[in-house]
Amino acid sequence: MDRVVLDTNQIVSGLLMRRGAQAELLDAWRDRRFVLIASPFILNEIEEVLSQARLRQKYRLQEDQIERFLKLCGNDKKKSFARASCYISYL
Repeated sequence: MDRVVLDTNQIVSGLLMRRGAQAELLDAWRDRRFVLIASPFILNEIEEVLSQARLRQKYRLQEDQIERFLKLCGNDKKKSFARASCYISYL
């Protein structure tokens, strides 16, 4: 299976927009067509960006939506393969 690294902007755009290339990438990841490689830094950055009040208001984001995505990525501070095929790299 292919391994893919997406930067924070691609992931955030894919989460906020329901259409477009970034959304298609995240759909492919959810369908387990590739393994998403993410560092703790990227996951923390995603959480920080999505927690910004202006984005939460504009896109009507709820805290549980952010938490669900991070949980899918296995953001539990230890090296793991998560259910949705996201590998946390500590390199």
